[in-house]
Amino acid sequence: MSDNVDQLKKLIREMRMMGHADKPQFKWHLGMVQIWVSVALTDQSTCMDGLAKDGKSSRVHAAIRKKVLCVAHVTSNSLALVNKMKPPRTS
Repeated sequence: MSDNVDQLKKLIREMRMMGHADKPQFKWHLGMVQIWVSVALTDQSTCMDGLAKDGKSSRVHAAIRKKVLCVAHVTSNSLALVNKMKPPRTS
């Protein structure tokens, strides 16, 4: 999860650098934001896989799994929103 936090910090930095949609760097930074959100989502999936392979069934595992699923849903929604962002068309 600490890797996930690092990737989301990178995402925030990218979003701050994006500028307005009419700026030339917008498209590049948008691509980087998509990458960082996707990487964070992949890490969450890997975390869930690790919990499943552990084979232990405890309240602690269930609580961790519940929190990771919650974060994964929010991250997935974030990726969907980022994917809807588009730079303006150039003629």
